[in-house]
Amino acid sequence: YDIAPWLAAVLRAGTDDWSATRKVSVAEGWLGGFPTTLGRGDFSGGGTDHHEISASERLVQLALNATTMASPAPGMSWSGVLGAELRGNEFSSTARVTDQTATSGEISESLERTGKHDVASAFASATAGRGQVAFTGGMRLEQSSSLPKSYSVLYPSAQLTYDAAREAKLFARWWQAGNEITRRAAATVYIPGTVTGGELDEIRPERTTGLELGTRASSTGGRFNFDLVGYRERSNDVLVLAPRADGSLLASQSGVIFNGGDEAALVARILGRGAAGVSGEGMSWDVTASIARNSSTVDRLAPAGDPGEFEVPLSPNLFGVRLAAQVGHAAGIIVGSRQLRNDQGQLLLRNGLPIADASAPFTFLGSVHPHWTASLRSATRVMGAELSLLLGARMGGKVFSATNMWGSRAGTLESTLIGDRAPGAAAGASLTIAGVESATRAAN
Repeated sequence: YDIAPWLAAVLRAGTDDWSATRKVSVAEGWLGGFPTTLGRGDFSGGGTDHHEISASERLVQLALNATTMASPAPGMSWSGVLGAELRGNEFSSTARVTDQTATSGEISESLERTGKHDVASAFASATAGRGQVAFTGGMRLEQSSSLPKSYSVLYPSAQLTYDAAREAKLFARWWQAGNEITRRAAATVYIPGTVTGGELDEIRPERTTGLELGTRASSTGGRFNFDLVGYRERSNDVLVLAPRADGSLLASQSGVIFNGGDEAALVARILGRGAAGVSGEGMSWDVTASIARNSSTVDRLAPAGDPGEFEVPLSPNLFGVRLAAQVGHAAGIIVGSRQLRNDQGQLLLRNGLPIADASAPFTFLGSVHPHWTASLRSATRVMGAELSLLLGARMGGKVFSATNMWGSRAGTLESTLIGDRAPGAAAGASLTIAGVESATRAAN
């Protein structure tokens, strides 16, 4: 709504409601146990695992946008935004597990969790420009009205922009932001211990400070646009959930994570009139290519005063491996057992077979995060309709394949056709693994 030629009011409101249901049935005769929503069960006689969750989010925002019609100083331009926002979310989760055990008969368990989180915020920003230089400063104040320990946090930001030429722009941006850990979010993460009290009721926002440097260049008419951005971020007060020796839960906001990377994108209008990425009359065809590199490192996990750093499990142990966070590595590494080797790197064998390193049952095996990501997008618009095609690529990173593990163990994979199972193998042929016998130190 235009209040005045230089002042406009904008009101936004929205809602998002969703629900999901998962129903798992385990057949009779299952061996080895089965992981459920409430933990690992026996299920030798079968059973069920039903999980229902519903959530809703609400947002109401009022903003006043001001732009100076006549600059108080020659060559100067001014603009500003002032507003308030109210957002809230609530959720309900119900899990029911029925386990037909071999020794105790039917065991039924259920867990119901609910939560509500409301945040009120006020924000303001102002931009002053003179010639080719513009500076923007802003702040956002957020206050919770739902957590037992209410918090108020101020998030500042600043940006400096320089128009080097008509089709080229340089910018630098510094900012702080918060990641709210709502009860809904806490209910969906893996908790490696037992919640004994209000550990998750005193959570404040995780705070991230970031710095971005970038440039944007375009051809005359905007048919080609090129963007290059480098960023560095550090998050403090990251929630750490780790099990104590007695099985209870350690909840501490002592985590520190560094994140940084570079992104580049090229947008080109192949067919049609106008600038790339802008809808216009007639037919148009735009192609967007992008490439990005990102790396992250866990700098700290242990609370203040703890004698040493420790590992935080991010998933339960499954097939001898799990996801974890360790200091010096990215959050989301794969840890598991390695095979014993001597100082020369040779495998140590027992009766001709490799030996697992029992002294380090969960060592670093690799990171799930890719070194590079890239994408290629094609968008064709004809008479108001759009047809798009997106190709994505992930380069680097490790995966653990349980399918390959079980296939190798059962001998159903082609890679197991060796030794006496190889096509055309003579009777009595065997598989010889290169290594050293641990007892005799003799080569195998």
